[in-house]
Amino acid sequence: MKRQSEIMEMLESYKKMSRELDVAGGPGEAGDLFETVIGLEDDILAAMDLPPAQKYRSILWGERVDEVARGLARARDEYAERPIKDPAILLINAVLDRDDDPANILPLAGFSTHIYQEFMYGKLLESDGPEEADALIEEMRKAEMRLNDLGIIGLGGVRKHRDLYRSLREAGMHHLDEYLLHNDALDLDESEMDGRQLCLRSIHRAGRGMIDDAIRDLTRALDEMPGLGIVYYNRAFLHEMKGDGAAAMDDYNDAIRLDPDDYKALHNRGMLRAEWGWHDEALEDFNRAIALRPDSFPAYCNRGNLFAVMDRHEDAVEDFTKAIFLRPDEAYLYCNRGVSFYRLGRGERALEDLWKSMEMGSELAEKFIREFYPDVRIVG
Repeated sequence: MKRQSEIMEMLESYKKMSRELDVAGGPGEAGDLFETVIGLEDDILAAMDLPPAQKYRSILWGERVDEVARGLARARDEYAERPIKDPAILLINAVLDRDDDPANILPLAGFSTHIYQEFMYGKLLESDGPEEADALIEEMRKAEMRLNDLGIIGLGGVRKHRDLYRSLREAGMHHLDEYLLHNDALDLDESEMDGRQLCLRSIHRAGRGMIDDAIRDLTRALDEMPGLGIVYYNRAFLHEMKGDGAAAMDDYNDAIRLDPDDYKALHNRGMLRAEWGWHDEALEDFNRAIALRPDSFPAYCNRGNLFAVMDRHEDAVEDFTKAIFLRPDEAYLYCNRGVSFYRLGRGERALEDLWKSMEMGSELAEKFIREFYPDVRIVG
């Protein structure tokens, strides 16, 4: 670590250049000076044995140099005594805590705050289980060595840099296409795109409300990959978004034909069948979905709703109870169970659930209390 006098000199230079940047009109008017200021921030933090996290950068923005120096010293001591020092564990801990501040987390975990790494951190927050998380972190490590190339491809697109694109894919940038779509830089002609790229584009388009275009992408993808049930499932979901239940049903059927253990397709087909009044068929789907995923909150909830429609309220209460165990903060579950208790003639138990649901904010529960218990006084 540099001597205190050297750090004070660096801080004085930093303050002087920051003032010059303000006078010049900010980063938009003095880009080179801005880059110099950012570089000096990095140098000062490195001199203090601190990573370039936003929480430490913000200390440098203080008015007085002596106060900044003291703040950096305190931060250095706290950083040295941090309870989690392993970068990988720190990153996983941040994901478990749902910390969506990559400007702080990435530098603390030893990664750059490059747009690709921020994109990958977003994927990490959405990851489903340790195996997927490990694969994403491994890609982030590989990306750290190719950040300049990723910047080039992100700005220039694929057409101008086809060799670089292939090189990055071969180096393990498995999410490169998704990253390029996210930044509107996957500039391939549709005829050049393979089925996987078309599936990715469909997700991107659906997120922008381009449902018809997303469906067309999946239809083209199925020409190349007719044996992938997940493609049928995704298209079915989009058909439902459009309100085309018949097309959705066809695709859910194909998804389940290709993968009989597709929990999501079974559950969604069960919902559609229940909506159409096909109660026995819907029950079969929900039963299979729950057998595959015994911890499935949506399947218990929706099977409970189906049992209620079928006047099987004992079974409905059982399913709502299981759903409440999995999601105790969902007000409508208590409301639904309360109604089933009421249909079973268990008035006191029903009122208990409905009252709890109303206190959690359910207007429907309040409506049922007024309807079922006209003598009960509701204040407010």
